[in-house]
Amino acid sequence: MKAIAALLSLLAIEVACSFPARSAEYPIAPIKLLVPFPAGGLVDSVVRIVAARLGDELRQPLVIENKGGASGSIATAVAARSAADGYTIVAVTDSRATNPLAIKNLPYDSISDFSPIALVGSTPLILTVGKEVPVNTPPNLSRSQGVEEAVLFPAVPSVRAVPHILPVSYSSQ
Repeated sequence: MKAIAALLSLLAIEVACSFPARSAEYPIAPIKLLVPFPAGGLVDSVVRIVAARLGDELRQPLVIENKGGASGSIATAVAARSAADGYTIVAVTDSRATNPLAIKNLPYDSISDFSPIALVGSTPLILTVGKEVPVNTPPNLSRSQGVEEAVLFPAVPSVRAVPHILPVSYSSQ
C-alpha cells in the first residue's frame, strides 16, 4: 500500500522539462513540445489546447511533435537528451512514475532529469462492474463467490499506466 501511495504522489507532475536559469528574453525561438502518445488521443488533445494558449502568452509558437510508443518513454528519452535550454518540453503522464518500475535500463532518470512546470490535468480512476455482477464495493468484489477473475482485468488505453497497474495489483491481493 505504501508503494501505491508513493506512486500516486508522483502523479501530480504532468508536464516536465529541463531548464537552466532563464534570461528575461526567454523564449526567443519556438518551443518543441513532445507528446508521448499518437495524435488524436486525449493527451494530444489536451496538450494542443494548452500549447495554443501558452504560445499566445509566450509570444512564441509551441511546435507539437508526437512520439508515441513504449508507454511514453520514447518521447521522454528524447526530451532527456535535449539541451537543457527550455526549448524542448515533454508532456508526461502517470507513466513517468510507472515506467521506471516496469522498464529496465531507461535512458533517463524520471526524477532527476526533469523539472516540473505545471499540472495540466488529471483523470479519475473509476471501478465499474456489469449490472449482473452482485457487488457494489471493492471489498465485496474481492469476496464475491462465482465472479470470474476476468472481471478484474482493466480496460485501459496503455499497459504499465496506473489505470492498468492498480486493478492488476488489487486483484493479486
